[in-house]
Formats: sequence, C-alpha cells, structure tokens
Amino acid sequence: MNLKAFLEKYPWSDWSIDVASHRIVENLWVFELPVSREELWPYIADTSRTNSLLGLPEMKFEEKEGRLFGSTSYAGIFHEWEEVPWQWRMPEELISVRLYSKGLGSMVRGIFLLERIEEQKTRVHIYFGWVANSLFGATFLKIGMSRTRKGFERVLNQYVAEIQKARTGSTAITTIERPALELQDKARSIVDSTRAEWAKAGIPSDIQDKLVHIITHWDDVDLYRIRPIALAHQLGAEPKAILRALLHGCHTGLFNLTWDVICPHCRGVREEKGSLLKLDARGSCDVCQIDFDATGEQSIEITFHVNASVRNVKKQFFCSAEPARKPHIVLQDRLAPGQSRSLNLELDPGRYRARIQGNQNFFWLEATPSGANEFQWRSDGKTAEAAAVHSPVRMELVNTAEKAQTFVVDLSKADNEVLRPGDLFLVPEYKELFPDERLPDDLKIDIGVQTILFTDIVGSSKMYNELGDTGAFRRVRDHFAKIGDLVSKNSGNVIKTVGDAVFAAFGNSLDGFKAALALRERFSESDAPVAIRLSLHTGPCLAVNLDTGIDYFGNTVNLAAKLQAVAGASEIAFTGSALESALIRDELRHRGIKPMRVDLPEALRWVPEEVYRC
Repeated sequence: MNLKAFLEKYPWSDWSIDVASHRIVENLWVFELPVSREELWPYIADTSRTNSLLGLPEMKFEEKEGRLFGSTSYAGIFHEWEEVPWQWRMPEELISVRLYSKGLGSMVRGIFLLERIEEQKTRVHIYFGWVANSLFGATFLKIGMSRTRKGFERVLNQYVAEIQKARTGSTAITTIERPALELQDKARSIVDSTRAEWAKAGIPSDIQDKLVHIITHWDDVDLYRIRPIALAHQLGAEPKAILRALLHGCHTGLFNLTWDVICPHCRGVREEKGSLLKLDARGSCDVCQIDFDATGEQSIEITFHVNASVRNVKKQFFCSAEPARKPHIVLQDRLAPGQSRSLNLELDPGRYRARIQGNQNFFWLEATPSGANEFQWRSDGKTAEAAAVHSPVRMELVNTAEKAQTFVVDLSKADNEVLRPGDLFLVPEYKELFPDERLPDDLKIDIGVQTILFTDIVGSSKMYNELGDTGAFRRVRDHFAKIGDLVSKNSGNVIKTVGDAVFAAFGNSLDGFKAALALRERFSESDAPVAIRLSLHTGPCLAVNLDTGIDYFGNTVNLAAKLQAVAGASEIAFTGSALESALIRDELRHRGIKPMRVDLPEALRWVPEEVYRC
C-alpha cells in the first residue's frame, strides 16, 4: 500500500484538515516481518517501550477532568499537547492523535497497520502525519522523521528476534536493561541483609540473584511497578517463590508493598495505597468517567516497588501507550457525532463486554462458531442486549449522539497475572511479616471464591480431664502446629484458631481437599495425639477486620463451620458441589474413597445443596 492508498483509507478529512491549506509532513514506512500479527501486536501496542528503544525523551502526563495532557522536550524544543483517546483493533490497527498547544506542529497522528500476508508473515505500515505550524517546523520535522525510519527498522528487528526466541519457550517480551547500577553503602547493606533473610527463609539462590539483578539492571520504565505473577513468568520462576521473596524484601526495606485501586473498565491504576487502612469503599476514574466499588474482587491489585533507599525508581513514560496498558480491550474506536463506521473485528472464542465509554451500561458479545457474521451497534442503546457473533464479525458502529462517543469491546475474562487480596492472604509470610496490617473497621473487601476448612478435636472434654489444663494445652498447641504445616504444604493458610478448632482457607477446592485428606490420614494414625473431624465448603468470601486482625466472613464460612455437626472422628464433611470437580473425583477414586450422602438433621435443612462425608 503506497501513501496515496493509505490516505484514502485514513483521510485527513476525518479531522477536518484541508491538506491544501496546511503544511503537512508525512511519512509511510512499510516493513515485512517473518512473524504473525498476533505475535507482533503486544510489541506494537507498547509504544512507550518502542519510543524508549528509539531513544526518544521521557514524557510527562497529567489527567485533568477526564482528559490526558502530555509534555516533553525534544531537541531543546518544548512540546505540550492533549492526547486524544486512542483507537485500535487488536491485532490489526492502532491510531494515536495529539493536538499540540506548544511545539513544532498543531497536530500529529500516528498509525500502525498490520496486514497479514501469510500465517507467519506480516506487512507492517507505520505512518506519521504532522500538521506543521511554520516553515521551520515543517523543515525540522522532515529531517527528524527521515532519521526515525532506521530506528524503527532496528527496533522491529529486535522484536522479531524476541518473538522467535519466545517460540522456543523463552520469555516473550524482554525488558530494557541499563548498565549495572553501583549501589551506595546503605543500599548495599539493605541488599546484603535481605539476602541473609532470604537464605534463612529458604528462598532459592537463583531467585535471589534474579531479584538483585533486576534492581541493578532494569530500566525505570520496567521496574516501577512490580507485579509478582507477571515477574515470575518473565523470570521463569514459581510465582509463590517470587511472592515470598518480595514479602521478605519488604521486611528488610528492599521493597514496598502497595494496594492499587483498579478501574473495572480500563483496568488502569487510579490510586496507590501504602496500607490496607487507607483503602476506601469507592473509587473513580476520570478517563472512563465512572465511579465504582473499590472493594470488589477485581478492584484491588497488590504490587511492589523498590524502596527509595535502595534506588529511586521514577514513574517514567515514553508514550501514554493506551493499548499496552489495556490488553483486555480488543476494540476502542471514537466516532464523531452522527458518524458511522464499518470494520472487521477478530475475536477469539469467549465472552466480551460491549460498552460506550463513560456509560455504566453494557451488553454481552459471545464469540461462537455459529454466531452472526454481521452486527450493528448503536450508541443510543437500540441494540440487542446480547449477541452471538462469529469471528471475524463485520461490525457497523453508529454514533447517534450529539457528541463524540468511544465504542469499547473488552474481554470479560479476569487478568490471570493480577495478585488479588485473596491470594496474598493465603501466604503465611504475609501475616507474619505484616502483623499490624488491618482493614478499616467499616470496610469489607471481596476476596472471591475460597475453599474453607474447619477442624475440631473429637473428645476434647475427656482429654482436658485426663491431662489437665497444662497438658491439654501442650497437646492442642502441637496439634495446631501439625495442622498448620499440612495446610501450608497444600497451598493454604490458617486464618485463625478458636478454642480447639482451626479455620483455614485455600485458593481452590482441590488444594483444600488434599489438605483435608492429608490431615485425616495424619490424625488417624496410631501415634496421633488427638482425633479430629473436618468440614469443607467452597464459595465467595469477604475479608473483614476483627479482633484477631484480618478475618473471613460470609455464608461460605458459616456453612463450612456448621458442617462439623455431621462429621465424626476422622471424617470429612463437605458440600456436593466439590464432586463437580473431575480432579477431586480422581483424587478420591485414586485413594479408594467413596463419599456417602448425609441425611441432614433439622437444624441443617437450610443448606442449599447435598452434603457428603468420607
């Protein structure tokens, strides 16, 4: 596609620009790359990283009443602009527009078009069009842009090498590395004391080395906000080991932990809270023009930052890079009043949310093999409440409003690299290393679906009579320690103990069942200090603040505790929904265990599902 054909597809008239009466500086570069569009898209979308690799200067951004403004100095000339909401269709098209108040031009638009040639071959069109505000500006821009082509060729070749490396199983997107940072005495002392604590906590030496390496070598743009699960994937490490290392690093002053409030629409960070006590019930996002519940499961993410005493990591931007910060959004398109547009949208099988930015209402799009190939979406809401579509779907967008509207389609699936509060609370080190962390007394946060396990000693009254209070206390204490060890080995955590009972939680039902079976086996042995009964139930939970610190609350916890009434010594009582898991059925079958359905007593007839014991 040459420049003339490209401008027919993306005319200046869309922005009310009369080419004949303006100084226009345009460049279109075309590259053919031996990778697929899907592989290349995450790199193209991360324009901040691309600009950093191109050697462009850092940019500063500020939100004002839902609008994003940027500034930078380039070649000694100060530029200031408003960032128009980006438009993109994953994995084909990306458009950014800036309206300048200061600088060499009054407007620039950048367009990346990825054209599929073959399954593993893509033609990349990179276009920049400037509206220069003077002859000097036009001349300067022509010289500057002519040098930029070679930079893009170099960066794209680097991306191809990274993609091809990823095909062998290595990390896909690598980070920007800088020369090794020489740590000052105080920083070196903190690193050394952290290594000593890591060693004591059993953190593998290779993970220690990798974390020290990223602190001393990674660029600020990659190091500012450390997401433990994403970092583990980058380093080829086990997420729990990385999380444990980061928590111990907080204890020694190497890292800081923050509770980030996330907008449910754009998934951008709206606030960074240094403590649970600072969390609020409500959040807002000026960019998406919404208020939202800041206590929901998807509204909080835990991240880590390098402590400023070790290294002052600045929050850097080389571009606002909207698509890279919103990978769940597959379409974002802005239409002027009365405008309509037809486009092809590729969707992987799954459920998508279609919405107008700034509007809480939405409808579902289901991408299925038998769905429709064409679909009209109107901003006035005169659209089906839900639609089944077949990818690629020919979609017609119609803006019937009297102002510009941004149409958004995003994947409803949760980000699997987010560390949620419910995940963090299951790590024993968190409670040990952050004993003073508490929620505000009037706040409850949704921690999602948890598996709750209760244990209780059978015949405790007899034990107290035979051993006395001191002897019984030692035996109960030892039995708590054994339970805590087996719970931890099965990826759970003891939330609290009440009398002789233990209350533990797990992130999934299989781990909970494995722990219950291991506990039943251990306390059924001839040398077991006591006999116990166990009960399990899985469901949504809330985290609250009680006298013991962070506690779990809700119907799921209540039901798991009540099931103790139908379990005898060395028995596990559980709700029937657990048997819907093939992994749990296989585990029981492997052990030769056949669950028996329980006839509930009158006091438990309110339980909404069947109950079993084994």
